[in-house]
Amino acid sequence: MLRKKLISAILIIALAGTLVPLASQPVLAAGGDTAPQFISAGVQTDESLAQTAADKLYALGLFQGVGDNADGTPDFALDRAPTRHEAVTMLVRLLGKESDARNGTWETPFTDVADWAKPYVGYAYENKLTYGISATEFGGYNLTTPAQYAAFVMRALGYNSETDFQFSWVWRLSDELRITNGEYDNESRDFTRGDIAIMSVNGLLAPYKEQDKALFELLIASGAITPEAASGANLINPEIAMYLDGELLTGIDGPQVVHGQLFLPLSGLLESLSYEVIWSDDGTTAEINVGDHLVRVQVGSDTVSIKYSYSGFYDDHEWHEDDGPGYPLMVQNDRIYVISRFVTDYLNCYMRWIIAANRVEINRPFIYRDGAWYISGNMYWPPSSMNNTRLEDYQKINTDGEPVRGTVWTAGDLMFVNKNSGEGPIMSSRHLYMLNNKGGFRLIFSTRDLITSVKVYGDSCYVMGEFWPWRLGNSFARVLLDDPYTQTALGSAGYSYGMFITGSEDGYINLSSSSYDDLDFEIRDEGIYTIGFDASVVIEGFIGKENYERLRETYGYYLIPLDGSPHQFMERVELDIR
Repeated sequence: MLRKKLISAILIIALAGTLVPLASQPVLAAGGDTAPQFISAGVQTDESLAQTAADKLYALGLFQGVGDNADGTPDFALDRAPTRHEAVTMLVRLLGKESDARNGTWETPFTDVADWAKPYVGYAYENKLTYGISATEFGGYNLTTPAQYAAFVMRALGYNSETDFQFSWVWRLSDELRITNGEYDNESRDFTRGDIAIMSVNGLLAPYKEQDKALFELLIASGAITPEAASGANLINPEIAMYLDGELLTGIDGPQVVHGQLFLPLSGLLESLSYEVIWSDDGTTAEINVGDHLVRVQVGSDTVSIKYSYSGFYDDHEWHEDDGPGYPLMVQNDRIYVISRFVTDYLNCYMRWIIAANRVEINRPFIYRDGAWYISGNMYWPPSSMNNTRLEDYQKINTDGEPVRGTVWTAGDLMFVNKNSGEGPIMSSRHLYMLNNKGGFRLIFSTRDLITSVKVYGDSCYVMGEFWPWRLGNSFARVLLDDPYTQTALGSAGYSYGMFITGSEDGYINLSSSSYDDLDFEIRDEGIYTIGFDASVVIEGFIGKENYERLRETYGYYLIPLDGSPHQFMERVELDIR
């Protein structure tokens, strides 16, 4: 185990308890100081968010009303569905080209464009930013879909729909750029002028393609908007509130925005999440204990290193360099900030930056409320239909209406939840979390393979995993409950455990067990007692007849020691050939 030390004159990092505390409870930092407090705060509704976004755009000269309200303020008609005329006009304004459009002379093949919209449609058509719905029709009176406008905003940011993204998966890039925040998919149809305003403001603070500038900074440089207007719209050095699990965080440094990139205060963020951190003597390198793996970041480097057991079912615990995009750290006013995507990629949280509301929302994967655990909302996984679902109901929900196998296990006061995130340092990983009945949870195990069974015995959790694609590679890992970074791979290489099998005359192996509930193993003081066989003779579910003898010899009960030493063959079981 690494020697724990906390050295930083600049940063104060909490060395908190082993489980993440309930968000509404104060957390004690090192030395007895009170860590950031959580206070209740109302969440801005979509309607007020749209109004805030529209006001910002109006102040910048990028959005106009359809008339005036009785009090003389602009009527933005935010609840009305926008037309393609309006959408292309907004695109031209976001490009800072309204003056060019209005002063230019344009020819298009379209016969159905409104007179007021002709300059905008003409400019967009001439510059290959938009196309018609036929050879002679622009379809300007047709309603705009969310996907169409997201594509418009990304074109304003310099992205090409032929090379940078495809219309069928436009949300992948728009969510990455924070133009959207996972609220749309290809089936989304409801879309209003208020949604246009929100998406447009998000686009202004997004980084322009291959430039170290946000879109609004380029608009200032081109003279399309003034620095004073941008400052008044809170685009320059914006004050951003940060929420954790729906509660406002106070007492920590606020996020910073640099050229369209959001940076979060590393010290305050880790302290609020109660992660254990080990700092180097010079205070420039931090090793973060995320549960079953360590994450290392260093000032002056944009590389993140992860130390973990690569598959989860055998030990190496070596440092692996992340091969994804850089994760730069920024030092400002003697504080260290980390780029925001670090939260979702490494800290097992979901984050969204609601630019129009000057708010950052961070959600942990589970929420404890009124004595019950819930799947957190706004998570990439499970699908949105499962957000805010009680864990007691989690297993019962899937598209077929059948129980989800291998999802939730209980052991006394503990609950173990397997979540397939598809994100994080181990890509396409399955994460196993341990939750208690006091509102605490932590990540204890990650693997690229299926988690098929979880049992607790003594001070450890025993995880059975299944290797794809033929369900013949079950193995075990032991994880200390108090120290999940300490893991021991159990069983012998090449062997499969826990499932009864039969052979067939044509050489295929069949599994007798029909569900994970049928897995056969028992944990004893001397080890795990389980059925097993040499799976190395099975290739893609098939075994040649010449290997049946080896299979017969090894098919039987084994005792797998809990210290990781080789298994012992205990009793042979007759292999049934049908």
